[in-house]
Amino acid sequence: MSKLSRRTFLKAFAASGAAAATLGGASGLVRNVALAQTVGKDQVTKIRSACRACGKMECGVWVSMRNGRAIKIEGDHTSFASEGNCCSKSQASLQACYHPDRVLYPMKRTKPKGENPGWVRITWKEAFDTAGRELKKIRDKYGPHAVKQLHGTSRCYTYSTMMTLKAWGSANHGDTAGQVCKGPRVAVTGMVAFAGAHWMATVDGVKCYVQWGGANETSNYDDSAAVCIDRRWKASSYIVVGPSQQNLGATADMWLALKPGTDGAMAMGWLNVIIKEKLFDEDFVKQWTNAPFLYSYDINPSGFKWEYRQLVGMYPLDIKTRLVKESDLVKGGSTRKFAYYDAKTKAVGYFNAETGEWDKPYNQINVSLSGKYNLTTADGKKITAQPVWDYFWASVKDYTPAKVGAICRVDPKLIENAARTYGRLCKGGGGGINMALAIEHYANATHNIRDIFSIAIITGNIDTPGGMRGGEARQIRDYILPPFVVTGVPDAPPSFYDNVAGAHRFPLLPWIITNGGAAMNHDMTSVTDMILTGKPYPVRGQVAMTGSHFHSANALKNWEAQKALDFSWGSELWFSPTAEMFDIIVPATHWLETKAIRMSQGAHGGTGYQPGPVKPRGEARNDTEIGIQLAQTLNVPYISKEEAAVFSNGNQWPTLDQILNRSVMPMGYKSIEEFNKKFQSEGWQDLKKISPKTFGAYRGYETGALRNDGKKGFPTPTCKAEIMSTIIESYRPNGEQFAFYAEPPQGDMTPAGKELRKLYPLTMINPQRVPVYFHNEHRNLPFTRELYPVPRVKLNPKTANKYGLKEGDWIYIENQKGRITQCVEIFAGTAEDVIAADHQWWYPELPAPDHGCHLSNLNCLVDEYAQDPVTGSTGLRGIPVKIYKAPGAPAGIITSANDPRLQKWLPVKEV
Repeated sequence: MSKLSRRTFLKAFAASGAAAATLGGASGLVRNVALAQTVGKDQVTKIRSACRACGKMECGVWVSMRNGRAIKIEGDHTSFASEGNCCSKSQASLQACYHPDRVLYPMKRTKPKGENPGWVRITWKEAFDTAGRELKKIRDKYGPHAVKQLHGTSRCYTYSTMMTLKAWGSANHGDTAGQVCKGPRVAVTGMVAFAGAHWMATVDGVKCYVQWGGANETSNYDDSAAVCIDRRWKASSYIVVGPSQQNLGATADMWLALKPGTDGAMAMGWLNVIIKEKLFDEDFVKQWTNAPFLYSYDINPSGFKWEYRQLVGMYPLDIKTRLVKESDLVKGGSTRKFAYYDAKTKAVGYFNAETGEWDKPYNQINVSLSGKYNLTTADGKKITAQPVWDYFWASVKDYTPAKVGAICRVDPKLIENAARTYGRLCKGGGGGINMALAIEHYANATHNIRDIFSIAIITGNIDTPGGMRGGEARQIRDYILPPFVVTGVPDAPPSFYDNVAGAHRFPLLPWIITNGGAAMNHDMTSVTDMILTGKPYPVRGQVAMTGSHFHSANALKNWEAQKALDFSWGSELWFSPTAEMFDIIVPATHWLETKAIRMSQGAHGGTGYQPGPVKPRGEARNDTEIGIQLAQTLNVPYISKEEAAVFSNGNQWPTLDQILNRSVMPMGYKSIEEFNKKFQSEGWQDLKKISPKTFGAYRGYETGALRNDGKKGFPTPTCKAEIMSTIIESYRPNGEQFAFYAEPPQGDMTPAGKELRKLYPLTMINPQRVPVYFHNEHRNLPFTRELYPVPRVKLNPKTANKYGLKEGDWIYIENQKGRITQCVEIFAGTAEDVIAADHQWWYPELPAPDHGCHLSNLNCLVDEYAQDPVTGSTGLRGIPVKIYKAPGAPAGIITSANDPRLQKWLPVKEV
């Protein structure tokens, strides 16, 4: 199937004369297009789909249907991103879809927030009319930014309301989940290479599999469990970095059990060994990074306004750098031409970052990576300059394995061996680094990520097979127009982003939100304060889809903010604790009921479809339909007049089928029905084949595939992969621009951390991905809850003995923010002064409105102001705590698979 340019597909399709017949008069999709034949009563038919039970992978599945009811889910081996994987969460989808307690109708509260809402059923019309009236009332009084989005996972469905809010005028349309889930990685990789470059192409296979800060083999986080396990065994070496031993970690060739929060120091130790032993890719470093650019502390920072358009907008940055530029050495010279020293001609040359070209053909120069050079500036001043590489080496030179071993509490020989193994196997390609959430859950997230990513940069593992290839943002740009893209209003001007909550504390946040992808976010701590204090401006309204109040910052404080909102409107599957604080709740479809185009979130390039084989229960509606209707309610055109003329008979609020038709047009399909027929018959579509010159070709920096203007290089201020970040230098001019490590603010080597540990001697982390749960989901499903009925906190046997605890005891975990309780599990795979607790727990069996969400949720202990100074990422791990024995489990919760209340959650038989 040929790929059409997004700029030309509308014109080409309209000119074909098929537009009106195919789209304008569309009566709707054939629901189960896999059924070309008539089926008899009780006959079982299999329909290809994409699982969304966990919200992180797009695992291909077959859904078996009988008499309109889903009866079985199993893996689809045509999905090269998941290779037939089908986990316990996917199996439990049958219980979720047919759960007796789902939200099935629009409801409104009749009692004050903080009490049982007293939900009463209303019509969809009343739900939307109320939303329009109340949200407009808030906008009229306080301005559009006073309405915020609360957004969680199930992205690609729920972006529709997010983008509608943006079009309506709110800069607080981003999802606060992104602040602690990919947001920091998207931002940091956007600073130094390209946004979202952190996604590693695990599916390609790697020579050395490095799993840093996670356990993908059980979580399906970005990569399916099946693929992770397979590639682990096929790799020549398998290295795990993290404070708690994880599942496959027991089989690792090397486990670097570092002290929580010291990931950046560990990365600098690796960089030290790799550079010292010349295991870096010198050709890549010279040609495609800013390592050879001359840098001088003898000049004042100067620069230019960088106005590169990101995925969802453009926000200019004022670049001020001590990189030597032509303007520093020549009167009237360019600020975008960066000086280097040519060892062949013994003279200074220039790289033009505006064109992406050297001043001479690269094969005719020999850029130097080291040396001191005496230069004369345009005003006659004598200065000394050195290549960035010299300064980069100086920043890691002292981080020897011995020093890092002392910081991280890891054997220096093990650090040295791990770095050497990775460098030898992956020099020049063949292995990215599988960075998981833990590294961005500390308040030193920016440098954790940047230091680890620098390892991949200097070894030449950017956009290579098995390397850091990037994810959904590239797919969206290359070949698909997602349903949530709102084109009916002009894009926001740069000044619009200045209003995002948190910009007054984190100056780069307005730029970060334009990087987009799965991580457009405002700052949860700031927006909570703005709700409660009205400063720097009030936030009074909320539109929610899948979000929760306890995924970021402090859950107790966020709860108070949810109670304080004037109006909150959201769609949900369940009467969750956060949903119990809404004023209006509307029912969303389960993934088995949802029609949606699906993109694999990681670097796989897979595309499939959810045909929604199950008829929506009650009055549940597709999230995209809800977003389109909300846009109409708020008088925001969802698509442009030009698109509407082609897709929807001039209607700027198209039907779901019409907007899905629009989605697949750039791939060359005339309709979603045509795409689905091919999907049902042939399986998952491969972006590498659909778009062979972009995602299908590796090393896109050589061809212009990594930039939206087609120029060679990277979308950074220097047009190079930046081991010296010009953005960090410009906005944090205190020496952090090279490799840099600082303990998180609550680390035990900081003054604040030392004081806290006088009262709270243990460090709490939450490293474990419970295979049957996904964050706060599935606690109300009989299958998953009977397998894992209560939250567990892992204690080292010596720690348990010290506190007089045994397996199955309940303990209190306490700090200055509050107290929670969890059940003890004895586990030797964590350090004696570290406890590993479960996160996101609530108890659906307990009464509304809170359902016990503050009894065991570790976010109640989070210091909301312990944040990364660049991205604002909340410190969710490395929290100082104390523990002591509790009298038992909280009253009224399910603690056993034999609890008869689980029977009440069994699927309904008639729908």
